[in-house]
Amino acid sequence: MDIAYYDSLWRSGPGGQESESFWDGRADHFGTHVYKGTEGKERLLKLLSLLTEKGLLTPESSVLDIGCGPGKYAVEMARRSKEVTALDISAKMLAFAEENKKKEKVENLFFFKLDWGQVSLEELNWEKGFDLVFASMCPAVNSKKALEKMIRASRGYCFMSTFAKREESIRDVLAKELLPGWDQHKQGKGLSCCCNILWLMGYYPEITYWDSQWENRFTLEEAYTYYVSALPLPGGPSERQSKYIKSFLQKREKAGLVTEQVRAKFAYVWWKV
Repeated sequence: MDIAYYDSLWRSGPGGQESESFWDGRADHFGTHVYKGTEGKERLLKLLSLLTEKGLLTPESSVLDIGCGPGKYAVEMARRSKEVTALDISAKMLAFAEENKKKEKVENLFFFKLDWGQVSLEELNWEKGFDLVFASMCPAVNSKKALEKMIRASRGYCFMSTFAKREESIRDVLAKELLPGWDQHKQGKGLSCCCNILWLMGYYPEITYWDSQWENRFTLEEAYTYYVSALPLPGGPSERQSKYIKSFLQKREKAGLVTEQVRAKFAYVWWKV
């Protein structure tokens, strides 16, 4: 199997998760819930410890954060480095990020509304412009081309994280009903494709894993929006699928909330350029 095989397999994943409207629709959830609980804080500290212990993040580092979302990692990396440049496709995500920057009084952090797939490193003078190029759970990094752009932007290290495995008590039941052939064990193909492409390009990525579990809690409206976006339904849900999802969620609502149990294995991948 060659690079073209893994590149094609990686890019064949569900579409739509690279669009601005998709992430605008999830900004409230990420901005108000993600990283707020004990699990999110533990994962944040685990990752920061890894970056510093391995020498990827130092007080002299210049960092590029691709797909920064509400800026939680960007803020904390800025505390531990010389400067962080962070970008995201979603204006609503960046609004949360700017709020977090202001609240935490971080001055060496700069946000930009950019689509990584459309970024010109030459125009921005970003060729070999950063000591660390960082992409956490970023769907824009989903191909050989995206990896190559990360490498071109780095003069030191690249880092990315993805799911090696993820089990969701509600999403997986919905997927089995609405998506014939659904196999949750294929959800970690991004990790396999990424590492195989890097190996075939001559790099030697290091990998470590982090097991975690948490609860997602949504109002009915939030839950519907989340699961419609989380399920790879071509063209969005049909009328029948939409009714099924709403009915399914209504049956699981308690005290105004829909609660889901999530178990995940995160993969942290990094390599020297």
